[in-house]
Amino acid sequence: MKTKTTRKPAASAPPSKTSPKHSAKKVRFKIKRPKAKAVTLVGSFTQWEAQPIPLVESEPGFWTVEVELPSGRHEYLFLTDEGEWLQDSDAIKTVANPWGGLNSVIDVEPPESFPS
Repeated sequence: MKTKTTRKPAASAPPSKTSPKHSAKKVRFKIKRPKAKAVTLVGSFTQWEAQPIPLVESEPGFWTVEVELPSGRHEYLFLTDEGEWLQDSDAIKTVANPWGGLNSVIDVEPPESFPS
């Protein structure tokens, strides 16, 4: 889905909270946007546009970034330099946002702990 808007899609749920019991896990995000000059990752874990995470063009037209996220549910979208808010085509879940679109959702499971 591709939409152009200047409004930020608000999360439909509060951002996940980090506690000492919940460890972070590395998550890889990727998107194919051959015509983009820049792509950022925005979501509940970046306070949407407040702290966007830039993706790197790993090969022509493919943008990637690896981010440590705390365990829990996170909503996110990709934002291009042309103002397009894009869902993650690899996301298993989506949720409606107040702007009439859908946010991608990722559930980060806590890392398994092994007894010492």
